[in-house]
Amino acid sequence: VYKMKLTNLNSKIINLPQYKFGKTHVSNLKKICVKLLDLKDLGKLKDRYEGQQFLENKIRLIGSYYAALDFLNIKKPDLSFDAVKNHKPIIKKDNETYVVVNFSNKSFPLLKIIEFKKPRIFVMEISENKFCVFGVGTINVLNDKSNFEQNGSNTYAFKAFNKLIFEI
Repeated sequence: VYKMKLTNLNSKIINLPQYKFGKTHVSNLKKICVKLLDLKDLGKLKDRYEGQQFLENKIRLIGSYYAALDFLNIKKPDLSFDAVKNHKPIIKKDNETYVVVNFSNKSFPLLKIIEFKKPRIFVMEISENKFCVFGVGTINVLNDKSNFEQNGSNTYAFKAFNKLIFEI
């Protein structure tokens, strides 16, 4: 497990680009999640542990995606049932494809070590509707294994936040 204290990482947030996911977006996303799980209402979703986890995961996925779009100055799509159901954390801009890596303020971003062919935009969920862009990991940074520390049998914590860039 990577030893850098998460509080050290959290203290850097103040100087980084942030995105606020509107309360209306969060509310609409909750309604869509209820429909995706074929439930009657939000109360039924919250009664089920897996339903609550599903909701929190979708909010983090979509919110971090919107934060990355905002960071890249790309118009955000409308939230729809199909867009949420089929969401892929991939953004194309100017002949480049980016993959959004989301993580919570309780853990470091965990990745599988592969031969990275696309840059990653690292976005931390600060709260249910607030996100912070930590920067872009270039292909060279991502393919340097010294920028990771093994966290599990198949996952690695990204630790090289000082090597992320903001100019694209």
